[in-house]
Amino acid sequence: HKAIRRQRQMCIRDRFNCLESVLNQTYNNIEVIIIDDQSMDKSLEICKELQKKDSRIKIYMQSHSGVVAARKKGIINSSGEYICFVDADDFVKNRLIENLINEMGKCDIVCAGVLKEDKYGNTIPKTNAILKGVYNDEKQLKYIVDNMIYVDNVEKDGVLPYMVAKMYKSDIAKNVVNILPEDIYRYEDRLFNWIYLLNSKEGVCIIEDKPVSYTHLRAHET
Repeated sequence: HKAIRRQRQMCIRDRFNCLESVLNQTYNNIEVIIIDDQSMDKSLEICKELQKKDSRIKIYMQSHSGVVAARKKGIINSSGEYICFVDADDFVKNRLIENLINEMGKCDIVCAGVLKEDKYGNTIPKTNAILKGVYNDEKQLKYIVDNMIYVDNVEKDGVLPYMVAKMYKSDIAKNVVNILPEDIYRYEDRLFNWIYLLNSKEGVCIIEDKPVSYTHLRAHET
């Protein structure tokens, strides 16, 4: 029972740290949409307390509907031109939004790297195997599509499959999420990104910054 309580305390602390890192962005003209999938701890209570202090926070609830439904609810209820996704166990560096939005004028999506923290606390950099740059003509976009899973059929993750550390256009994201089945519980982030990239006609921007981490995705720039 002590171990369970300690684990819940860690989860609550991580979620608070995650949300605080989002609220502390240097680019502060944002709305922060929280989807509560019927959490069993005090996460919702903490979010509501923070909402009283910060009008940018919007909270929506659902009943154990899964991650696809949660993201769909968040996307549909968003009002901005661009969207970023952050999971509850992520921590983002305070210049994440500013750095991504500075690149967004060139393309439909900006893709950064992440730092993965393993169960031993080791930090492992994860970067897109496709080299940094803006890919926006027909030949370059075909290269992205051909290599987004494996680069030259050898190096995995031409574009990292995670939805964190990316910035999307809201209109494209809404179209993509509407065709995703809500009963997908594995690799739904990969599927979303692959469909999105197939629909990125204005260009894809790859950058080297590492602005998030998972299992404690801790956002970091190089």
